[in-house]
Amino acid sequence: MSPQYYVPLPDGTKEGPFTVEEIRARLASGALRFEDTIEDSETGGQVKAESLGQSQSQPEPEAQAAKGPPPVTALVIGICLLGLVVVTGVVAVIVQTLARFDTTNRQNETLSALRDVGVAMMSYTSDYDDTFPPGMADVDSVWPELRRYGGSEPKHSSNPAGATLCGNVKLAGLPVSSVAIPRQTYEFFDSVPWKDGVRYTLFVDGHAARVPGKRFADARANGFLDKGEQ
Repeated sequence: MSPQYYVPLPDGTKEGPFTVEEIRARLASGALRFEDTIEDSETGGQVKAESLGQSQSQPEPEAQAAKGPPPVTALVIGICLLGLVVVTGVVAVIVQTLARFDTTNRQNETLSALRDVGVAMMSYTSDYDDTFPPGMADVDSVWPELRRYGGSEPKHSSNPAGATLCGNVKLAGLPVSSVAIPRQTYEFFDSVPWKDGVRYTLFVDGHAARVPGKRFADARANGFLDKGEQ
């Protein structure tokens, strides 16, 4: 049972008993002053009315914290977390797209470099009785012969794994007419495969192409003669 209180009057009588809520209501209406004395109906003890003037229904800060954030705050947190997940996913897609774009750009640069080497080789053989230059180990070693046709700096692959463009040493010093199938015979190629296993290759007829790993291995075993997909 909730405590009840009497309100002593100046003439010695008492009003009540009143519940705590009723005491607070009287305080709020001005019928009772905070400095007035009230008397516990059970113990007879007297206290100031102001002792009951503050609501005891307010939760302690610790209790409020234990209940967690209010619904609006929880909603905001949920939306923020969802947004973070979406942003993370978008960033991942952008990074993958940029990586693919960078790889494609590098591969196109390599094809362009090989075509430039092909043009320089054709110009050289045209001036030297249709004969391949000596030192066909790689583009760097043959470039002194090709510099006047292809520029001062030798061409290289844009492959992150290796920039050297190796050559078909079997062609060094031979007449171009000795190559039976120019469009299928390797002239220069990536020294190491790209991440997807392909190698970019220049053929004797001057065209450059993307050659899958197994096809390249078969051509190398066949004297750098590419028979296509087996």
